[in-house]
Amino acid sequence: MTTLIEEFYADDKTAFVFTADHGMSDFGSHGDGHPDNTRTPLIAWGSGVAKPSTVEKGIAPGHNDFSSDWDLDHIQRHDVAQADVAALMSYLAGLAFPVNSVGELPLSFLAGDITEKAEAALVNAQAILEMYRVKEEQKQANQLRYSAHVRKERSRARSVGQVRCPGGGA
Repeated sequence: MTTLIEEFYADDKTAFVFTADHGMSDFGSHGDGHPDNTRTPLIAWGSGVAKPSTVEKGIAPGHNDFSSDWDLDHIQRHDVAQADVAALMSYLAGLAFPVNSVGELPLSFLAGDITEKAEAALVNAQAILEMYRVKEEQKQANQLRYSAHVRKERSRARSVGQVRCPGGGA
């Protein structure tokens, strides 16, 4: 499949991102917070994607009991949050980051120098900040706000319905 795509475009500008939905438990719980129900596979390669980091001896960073039987201990594992996948795909495709996305661009997946990564991270942060600003404006416009009202204390006579007459008589 990848060969077919690469031969069709023949420009070395194709990035491949393979992912899926997260899992669910044997009793149907879907995305309940347990790692077995929230882990999502993510494999990326091609144009704009960093080459894998490997170690010659020992276990590369990022591995744990979950990945111990994959036979990939020599390749560094980079876990990302699910929201980050959309930011990564947008960057690789040269598109604006998705509206309402809180995904942080996973810089460890990107090929390119520190300047390119810094510029991409800045644009990503600005997009998240703008989304927050718009949401905050919407919240302010549609929310009742409590404001403490300080009342001046009235005279005791008025509060009990008495009337004071000029000259001191009641």
